[in-house]
Amino acid sequence: MSVKFDETKRAKYLALLREGGRRGASAEQAGVSIRTVQRALGADREFALDVSDAEGRAHEMVEDALFRRALDGNITAQIFYLTNRTPDRWRDRRGMGKLELSGPGGAVEIAALRERGRELVARIAERA
Repeated sequence: MSVKFDETKRAKYLALLREGGRRGASAEQAGVSIRTVQRALGADREFALDVSDAEGRAHEMVEDALFRRALDGNITAQIFYLTNRTPDRWRDRRGMGKLELSGPGGAVEIAALRERGRELVARIAERA
C-alpha cells in the first residue's frame, strides 16, 4: 500500500463515502487524488469491497428517507418509490405508444418522422 494512501486516509475516504460524498470530492477531502483511489481500487479487492459497501450505505440512507417521505403522504415520493420498487405493478404510463419531438416548429410524432424518412428513402431509390 502506498504511504500516500495510508490506513488513516483510507478510513477518512470511506467515512466520507458513507456520508454520501462523491468519490472525487471524498478523495480530495481525504488528501489524495482520485487517481490514487482508482489505483487502490484496482490493486486491492478488499478496499474495492469496502468502497462498494460505503456507497451502498449512503444509498440506503436516501432510500430510507424516501420511504419515510412516502409514508408521510408525499405523493411524489410514493410514486417514485412504487414505480422503481415494483415496476411490474406500477409504471409511468404518460405518453405510452406516442413519442414526440419538440422543436421550433412544434411537436412532431416520432412515427410521422419515421414514415417521412421511409418516403424519402423510397424516392431516392427510384432516382438511382
